[in-house]
Amino acid sequence: MGELHARALREGLAGRAAALDEAMTERLGTGVAGALRVALETIIDGLILQGLQPYSDGWRAQVRPVETLPHHPMVLHRGGYPDGS
Repeated sequence: MGELHARALREGLAGRAAALDEAMTERLGTGVAGALRVALETIIDGLILQGLQPYSDGWRAQVRPVETLPHHPMVLHRGGYPDGS
């Protein structure tokens, strides 16, 4: 069940990303949308994923390196409802 759920999430995300990319290109034009994509990829690849690299002497250095940001719900100390109850 877990593998099927992950596959459905991945396919859904790819579809949403393609729709967003198409809408951005239609609204902003090819040049601006392309420049925005390059800027966002630079931020993600250069800053965010770089910050997720483990220390070389830590236990996380022994596991597979991070390639994408995690997809899971955020659990807060306040509870699961938006109003904090």
